[in-house]
Amino acid sequence: MRLFSFLLFYKAFSFLVVLVSSCSPETKDGNLISISLSFSSAWRFNINNYNPIPTAFIETFNSTGNQPADNEIFELKQPTIGVYEFRAFVSFYRTSTIEIPTESINNDGDSFKINYSTSGNNQRFSIECDTCNLNSNSETWVKYHTSCLIKNLASGLCATGKDLLANVTQANCETASRWDLFGMLSPDIPLLTTSTPPDSFKTSSSTGVISTGELVGAVIGSIIGSTFITLAIGYWFIKDRILLSKNEQLIKNDPINNQIIETK
Repeated sequence: MRLFSFLLFYKAFSFLVVLVSSCSPETKDGNLISISLSFSSAWRFNINNYNPIPTAFIETFNSTGNQPADNEIFELKQPTIGVYEFRAFVSFYRTSTIEIPTESINNDGDSFKINYSTSGNNQRFSIECDTCNLNSNSETWVKYHTSCLIKNLASGLCATGKDLLANVTQANCETASRWDLFGMLSPDIPLLTTSTPPDSFKTSSSTGVISTGELVGAVIGSIIGSTFITLAIGYWFIKDRILLSKNEQLIKNDPINNQIIETK
């Protein structure tokens, strides 16, 4: 019995350790990222031949400097919590995305490619990182999330690469490469002016704009506040009218006042 209790405690503790020690990006549509090997950040996800057309390979390429090339930038989409898509930045309408081809789903070692978005699980991924949110979105490229596993939802295999010019392939997640996610503020998202007063709406740390939840909260708060004010004014007005009516009735029924009126 003690052994069973110990094993149960060990499994629960191990689950909690994994739960606490990993994290996933919190993102809003419009966030731009580049994906680098954790052990060699110069080697990034790169769309072969710069053209985001179907069947174009995703490869690791050594880019000099901190600024990724356009074909190394992706828009990180989050269609639902814990699920991500990598849309090609050089795709004008952002309709091209990274996938494992359907015919390769079950093949360990097959390459990731570009295709038009179909919202299929072979184009969707989970991202589990050792550390998240190291920096907020900025106008320069900074490291956001470190030592991440990028797992394809359809195959259950993870993206892996090498520090040489080669295709990014899928492999068992226990042996797959770890990746760092670098990011910056999307040019599609407006920046707030610096003259915003300190007591104004709070802004989202990841986008620099008022979040949907905060905006809804502000609107609801305004409605509730206005309702309370209206009720208070209505209560005061009704109470005042009742008191005035009672006073008029008392004066009318006062025998002294009636006597004075009769003598006149």
